[in-house]
Amino acid sequence: MTTSNLRNAVSGWLQLALGETDPKLRGEAVVGSVIFLCFVAGALVGGVCTLRLQAYPLFPAVVLAAAGTLLTIRERERSLP
Repeated sequence: MTTSNLRNAVSGWLQLALGETDPKLRGEAVVGSVIFLCFVAGALVGGVCTLRLQAYPLFPAVVLAAAGTLLTIRERERSLP
């Protein structure tokens, strides 16, 4: 999945650099780049947590997953009539 996002980002940026003006390409390039950078940031943070938090290296990931779940539930409850 990351390879596909990286391919889309590079392809979009290259086409934009060559003069394409399609807004869809710009969107694909930006979204693909953000997804790829988030993947890299997550890998780096995971590595640091593994080294620093040897007893509980997955604790930050569990906290983020729980926060995301709670935010999703709250948003769904807010959007219900």
